[in-house]
Amino acid sequence: INILFTHNADEAWKMRCQSFKTFRDLNNKKIDLPAFENLVERFQNTGMMDEVLLQHLLKTELPGCNTVKDTQVPLDLLSAFKLIHGPVKHQNQNVFIIPYFSQGNMDDEIALQGKQFTLKAEIVFGGLSLPSYVYPQMALHLIGQYPEDSDTPVVHKDGVTIYHNSMVIIQKYHQVKNSVTIQLTTDLSSIEHAWQTFTSVTDSCARHTLKVWKAVQPTCYLHCTHCSLMVSTIYQVIHANQCCFRVRFYS
Repeated sequence: INILFTHNADEAWKMRCQSFKTFRDLNNKKIDLPAFENLVERFQNTGMMDEVLLQHLLKTELPGCNTVKDTQVPLDLLSAFKLIHGPVKHQNQNVFIIPYFSQGNMDDEIALQGKQFTLKAEIVFGGLSLPSYVYPQMALHLIGQYPEDSDTPVVHKDGVTIYHNSMVIIQKYHQVKNSVTIQLTTDLSSIEHAWQTFTSVTDSCARHTLKVWKAVQPTCYLHCTHCSLMVSTIYQVIHANQCCFRVRFYS
């Protein structure tokens, strides 16, 4: 964990570049200093770490990691704690997604998705405020639900976008408001499946949050574009560990 998450990240990468020695990747391709610096820059800009870079860090900075088989143990641990996801194909390269380091906001992207049939909900987290590290974990929890049959997720500093078949699933964080917006956009021909996916994603997000931060009390406000349920119709759908997840419909 200390290899990836450090309070002096810029200084750590600077020192790595200064002490860098040319090496060969798994395909026997030579990685020199300029190529190494390009991999580092891509990671710092996108939150996606090339498998070549991650393997190199583990082998050079983690005692006992000399082979690909050795590095699988720390990779499994990082994945189990929902700190990384991968490898996934991105621009013909194997990369690991690490949302904690993602850059840029997704406000404009959410606005553009409103032209088709859209379902939207906001989960407001009462109780003790969520720690900042929980939000990137939410992104990886969502990404993990669509590991193989989707395009590469688009990860931002404040959320993630999943392209799954004809659907676009957006999860956006509002840390100041202590809430998360979940939005699904699809074609009109896929309304039934969209509802099933939307409710599953929303429920899964709330349950995951209760699992990792038991002092939270999530309330879900569902903005319905499909039916005519009355405002303030409330019912309880989850009751676990004395934390209540309520749903309020807006027509």
